Amino acid sequence: MNEMKKKTSVYQLLKKEIVLGKRKPGEVFGEKEFAQQMKISRTPVHEAVMQLSQEGYMRIMPQRGTVVSNISLDEIYKLYEARMILEPSLIRIAAEKIDDEHRKELMQWKKDFKKILTAKAEQWQNDLKVEGAEDFYDMDAKFHLFLATCTGNEILNDYVDQLMMKTQRIRCLSNTESRDRYQASLKEHLDIIEAVEKKDAEKASEAMMIHLKNSEEGYTALLMKDASKISVF
Repeated sequence: MNEMKKKTSVYQLLKKEIVLGKRKPGEVFGEKEFAQQMKISRTPVHEAVMQLSQEGYMRIMPQRGTVVSNISLDEIYKLYEARMILEPSLIRIAAEKIDDEHRKELMQWKKDFKKILTAKAEQWQNDLKVEGAEDFYDMDAKFHLFLATCTGNEILNDYVDQLMMKTQRIRCLSNTESRDRYQASLKEHLDIIEAVEKKDAEKASEAMMIHLKNSEEGYTALLMKDASKISVF
C-alpha cells in the first residue's frame, strides 16, 4: 500500500471512530503510538490528523498535543443552520423530480419507519440509552442521503453527506435519547415521505423544516446535560 492509500485509510478509520464516539471528546491522540499499532510510518498518520483537524474533528493544542475535539454549541447551531438552508430546498426538488424507481425505494422507507414505530417504540424508556439507537442513527443518515439522490444532483449528495457525518457525531455523543423524541422523529420522517409521495413540494419543505428544528432543539438539550462534551471552541 502506497503512502497516499495509507493516509486515506488512516483518515477514514480515525474519522469513523470519532464520529461513532469511540474516540471521546478531549481524548489525547498519540500519532507515534497509533503508527506503531498500525505498523506503518508516522507520515500518513500525521497527514490524516492534519486533515481531520482542518475538518474540526481533531484539535492540535500547544503542550497537550493532538486531542479529539469537543462539540461546541456554536457548531451545533451552524450545522443545523446549514441543514435548514439546504434540506428544505432539496426536498422541494426531490418531491418534484422523484422517478418511479426512487418512489419504490421511498415506499420501502415508509414501511421500515412504520415497522420501527410500531414494533420498537414501546421498548424505549425515557432518559436511558435507547436499544437499537445506533441502527436508527445510521438509518436516519441513509434516509436523508436517499432524499438527496432523488434530486439527481451529485453535488447536493456530497453536501448532505458531509452534513450528515457531522450530525452523526452529535447523535453519538448525546448518548441518550428520550422515547418521546424518537417517536416524534419517526413520525416526522413519515410526514416527509407522505408529502414527497404526493409530490407536494411545499408540504415536504415544511415537514423537513419542522423535523430539523425539533432535532436541533432535542440534541442541544441533551448535550447541555453533559458539559464535558461541550466546549466553547
